[in-house]
Amino acid sequence: MTVLDDTQPRRPANFPPSVEQIPPPNDGAPGCGVWGCLGAMAVLFALIVVGLAAAAGWTTGQRDFLVRATGTKQADLVNQIVQISTDVANGNVAIVDIRLRYLATQTPGVAQLPQLNQTGTALFLTRQPTLTPTPTLTPEATPTATVEVTAEAVIPTADQGGINLTVTLDDAQRAIAEGRYDDAIELLDVVIDSDPNFQRDRVRALMLDTLNTHALNLFRSGDETTLGRAIFLANRAEEFGTVDGNVQYEAYIAGLYLQAKATIRTNDFTGSIRVLTEIYNQTPNYLDVATLLMSQYIAYGDALVAGGQACSAISQYDLAINMGSGSAPGKRTAAQTACDLSLTGTPAFSGTPAASQPAPIGQP
Repeated sequence: MTVLDDTQPRRPANFPPSVEQIPPPNDGAPGCGVWGCLGAMAVLFALIVVGLAAAAGWTTGQRDFLVRATGTKQADLVNQIVQISTDVANGNVAIVDIRLRYLATQTPGVAQLPQLNQTGTALFLTRQPTLTPTPTLTPEATPTATVEVTAEAVIPTADQGGINLTVTLDDAQRAIAEGRYDDAIELLDVVIDSDPNFQRDRVRALMLDTLNTHALNLFRSGDETTLGRAIFLANRAEEFGTVDGNVQYEAYIAGLYLQAKATIRTNDFTGSIRVLTEIYNQTPNYLDVATLLMSQYIAYGDALVAGGQACSAISQYDLAINMGSGSAPGKRTAAQTACDLSLTGTPAFSGTPAASQPAPIGQP
């Protein structure tokens, strides 16, 4: 008997226990309360996992959209600025005015806008008729008649704001026939902005066809710098009707390509490889997609080796070798050696072993 046994109250041996004091049988199974708690915890964990997955997907989608939208808008602004110089050289006052008004609405503002406005003003002034001295009138001349003739020659018609829409539309059709699609789009924009109802069906049909044709030509030009402009034109075509199926597909692939290039600059290897693989699986010869994908496999492998994950890097080098190797074979061999050493616990050895030296005198 322990010391503590002496301090505990004892129940008389002949005193029968009450029903309430008799413990229920226990067969070793958990009770309902335990199962309820476990079920609630499982449901809560599942909700947390679903919420995190949804948040990650939304964040990735937002980032992809912003990258694509930013590239498209920047390409359009650069194109507008470049085209202004051409329009100034050709004396297209109306088109220059439209471009400047469009740039003024962009956020953030365009840094070159003040200088461009000065250029547009100078162009407008140079296109004004030159005033010549009025000769001295003789008594027989009628001053009133002279003033009326001069006014009719200088003041444009009010209903068309000084722009002959019929002539402008003819110029647009001529530009389309000559393959000058940018000029045609600008001229059609002048017609639409001046009077949206002027030969509405004809003008909109011409604009839709021109946007589709020009966008498709830019997509298939093999020039990476035209992709942003082509996507902008494809988006504009939706305002005037059904976008050509080929244009829609090219816009989709081009958007992925621009997204991949933006992701590569952030060293997000898994993200860039995912997007490049999607393009490669559909059109492996698209621009430099194959080269970019192989280089991302190698770069990802290098990053894994640098982080002490040589075994994981081997698969990335294998993927690069399957696409054409490059520097991947040598790097794979080095990664395999490092991986084997890490698995056996043998430290990596670099350099040559030192030559054995005789023991100092007096030492064993």
